[in-house]
Amino acid sequence: MSTPQPALTTETPEVTPEDVRANLISVRNRVEALAQELQLAKMPTLVAVSKFKPVSLIRAAYDAGQRHFGENYVQELEEKAPLLPRDIHWHLIGHLQSNKVSVVHIPNLAFIESVDSIKLANKLDSAMSKHRPSAPARCLSQPPPPLKQALEPSSPLTPMPVVRKGVTPASEDATAMDRLKVMVQVLTSDEERKNGVEMGAACIELCRYIRTSCPNLELLGLMTIGAPGDMGAFTSLVACRLEVAQALGLAPESLELSMGMSHDFPEAIRAGSTNVRVGTTIFGARHMTHAAAGMLPPAHPAPVPVHPTASAEAPM
Repeated sequence: MSTPQPALTTETPEVTPEDVRANLISVRNRVEALAQELQLAKMPTLVAVSKFKPVSLIRAAYDAGQRHFGENYVQELEEKAPLLPRDIHWHLIGHLQSNKVSVVHIPNLAFIESVDSIKLANKLDSAMSKHRPSAPARCLSQPPPPLKQALEPSSPLTPMPVVRKGVTPASEDATAMDRLKVMVQVLTSDEERKNGVEMGAACIELCRYIRTSCPNLELLGLMTIGAPGDMGAFTSLVACRLEVAQALGLAPESLELSMGMSHDFPEAIRAGSTNVRVGTTIFGARHMTHAAAGMLPPAHPAPVPVHPTASAEAPM
């Protein structure tokens, strides 16, 4: 299924680095408060989705302590990654075509959340052998290494906020870059434009294949992009995880869940999400930029008219 190209939209409000820092702190506080309320053993990972956003705003979030960033398009990721610190953990969250798997040459591309076929898994596994030859292939009959329960490294400029006692972040194994962490994208809605593998036998087969036949990949969990306002997508993914775990002889909690975006991440966390992908709430509404046309936007974009009442949520 082809990935729809972004459409040109109207002008959007200018967002400053100070706005990004304030927005990020606000979202972080909400995530931490939910983790505290729900008595979660692991802090849900906050992935700041920076699609179509300039390097200057990503750097502002980085300087405020953010380390996990998500991009939808390979070309945009390849242009931005070399301009930003190497300790960023990049997540590719958009549909990945099998002819673009060479994106794994980016050394700190740590997560691909959109694996939806055995063909793509095979291509990624082969690309890892080619582009990261130092990564030793492991026998996956042995259990994968445990996730490190460590905080994201704090920025030298701005310290990370204090994490409440008893809560540690999930997905913090990015220093062990020997295998590429992948999530299987699951189709939880009837939208034809969405990518993903069907729930049930197809999802189980793909997850099993990654674990047994792709020594350079680590199955981290499942991801979904539900239809707007469809909270049932969350319960569907939780149920899908249970099926996969039972079929593969795993504890359900060993498989992470990436679900929830700017408009519904609190509900996703309540439903069991361990990774939330938040973009517009941190970086502001999106519009067509040079990145969408194949060029990076300038590091300091020119001001654009402000429309403070805009509230339409772009994907992620």
